[in-house]
Parts: sequence; C-alpha cells; structure tokens
Amino acid sequence: MGFLALHAGTPLLAIPFFVAAGADPVWSIAASALGCGFALVSYHFMAVRADLTRLTLRARDRERAHARDLEQEVERRQLARNLHDSVGSALSLFGLCGDLNRSMCTRTRIEFNATLGMSSGSARDELR
Repeated sequence: MGFLALHAGTPLLAIPFFVAAGADPVWSIAASALGCGFALVSYHFMAVRADLTRLTLRARDRERAHARDLEQEVERRQLARNLHDSVGSALSLFGLCGDLNRSMCTRTRIEFNATLGMSSGSARDELR
C-alpha cells in the first residue's frame, strides 16, 4: 500500500515547483491532481493485469500437470497390458513344456534331457 501512495502522491510534489516558476496555483494543483489520478489508474491497471497474468499462468500449469498425469496413466496401462501379455504367453509356454516333459518321462533319459533343454531354452527366450 505504501508503494501505491508513493506512486500516486509523487505528482503532488511538483506543486511548489509550478508555483515557484510563476504558474497559477489553481492550475498547478489541477495538473498535479490530474497526474495523481493518472498514476492511480495506471497503477490499478498494472496490478489487475499482473493478477490476471498470475491466474492465467496457474491455470496453464494446472492443465499441463493434468495432461502429464493423463499421459502417465496411459503409459502405465500400456505397460501393464504388455506385461500381462508377456507373462501370460510365457506361463502358457511353460505349462505346455511341462506337459511335454511329463509325456516324455516314459522315454529314455537322453531324450528327456534333450526335450527339457529345448523347453527351458524356449521359456528363457520368451521371457526376454
């Protein structure tokens, strides 16, 4: 508030200088009062403009944060979907390999080891 009084009251300091220069005192006071009025209006305009700018910037920041949150949510859902698909197919492959190994248990040990190595290699490849 002190800055407003200083800003608006400064033109009043010119009255003695106008009178000392030989100007009519009524015109000196009127010109200084007009200067005060102009200073008040311009200060008010700048203060309102600054408030509007601050509000606009806050709204923009909120909108950007909301958009960033939406993008992160979409990315999280996509990652979850990809992870679900990958883990699901890997578990299915693991189950199929287990069934194959169970059926191979009746065969010779060498055939069983070869089949087990092939199925574990396939499972590892799927997890990559």
